[in-house]
Amino acid sequence: PDFTVMTVDQEPITLSDLRGNVVLLNFWGTWCGPCRREMPEFQQAYSQLNSQGFEILAVSFDDTFEAIANFRNEFGLTFPLALDDTGEINDAYGIQTRPSSFLLDKDGVILVRHFGMMTETQIQDMINEALETE
Repeated sequence: PDFTVMTVDQEPITLSDLRGNVVLLNFWGTWCGPCRREMPEFQQAYSQLNSQGFEILAVSFDDTFEAIANFRNEFGLTFPLALDDTGEINDAYGIQTRPSSFLLDKDGVILVRHFGMMTETQIQDMINEALETE
């Protein structure tokens, strides 16, 4: 499902605007231990593959913009972080656990659903395969 969400920089971002890229849509929280462990891996993948048509949109729930900004600064994250303050986006994707990730192809079609933390190898393999098939 398409949605528009406010980033930590108070800029709206719409999922469909990212079409044309392989997109990792991640549902997370600053309070989530496994999320804290995988975010540096996401940043590494983003730094390496962003120029090849890879984007990340990380949507937090049950958080504040301040907590998200502090988290971004702590981990040096450069991809968009956003807040689902109503829970509507989480509900639309049936999110019941964090982290949960969806990999979307360049047309916005879900290629992979992953519930729970991903390892560096899982992240790299998943993204590389999606970029190669595009």
